[in-house]
Amino acid sequence: MKEYTREEVAQHNSAKDLWIIVDNDVLNLTTFVDMHPGGAYSLVEVAGKDATEQFYGLHRQEVLVKYLPKFKIGTVANEKPKITLPKSGQLSTVPYAESSSFMGGKSAYYKESHARFRTAIRRFYQEQVIPEALASVFFNDTATTEIYTKMGKFGLWACIVGPGPWMKMGLEGRLFTLPGDVKPEEFDYFHEQIAHEENRTFGCPSFADSLGGG
Repeated sequence: MKEYTREEVAQHNSAKDLWIIVDNDVLNLTTFVDMHPGGAYSLVEVAGKDATEQFYGLHRQEVLVKYLPKFKIGTVANEKPKITLPKSGQLSTVPYAESSSFMGGKSAYYKESHARFRTAIRRFYQEQVIPEALASVFFNDTATTEIYTKMGKFGLWACIVGPGPWMKMGLEGRLFTLPGDVKPEEFDYFHEQIAHEENRTFGCPSFADSLGGG
């Protein structure tokens, strides 16, 4: 990908030609100006500039993860990134951000299938649910039928009900899969607990409530 100097980026400083820098990524937001939920003015203010502080002061990192592939045109020349974006499904390394058993601690209850299960669900939420959740916050909307269907086929609705014969019936009928390829006979209440926990990790409580309330 092409590299640009900060001086080159600074030349693109109007609403009709708008580039910004976030960390060491160069983004061309010219086509996004009129669609920005926060209005065009806030983008024009940082046009041609390093907007890292302003971006993170108003947005969650998931917003950058969502839009970066679409608007990134290069990086700042001779500079290395200072911020590491998490990989899809990656568990946090922040102390106490995860249950100790998922951060190297020993547990008599959580097994390998629970870690695999959590990673699969988190990846699904990050890739499928969070983009829609963030949009719903901006536009004051609720969950769509499409996301309900995706969650059903992924097996999330079955998982939050808990262990039972419907697990095997659903798999045999090809109605859904189980996250992380967990088998119906190994699914337990700790898997169910993880499914409920992950439904609250993306920080959009109103959207999460709409998922649970229908």
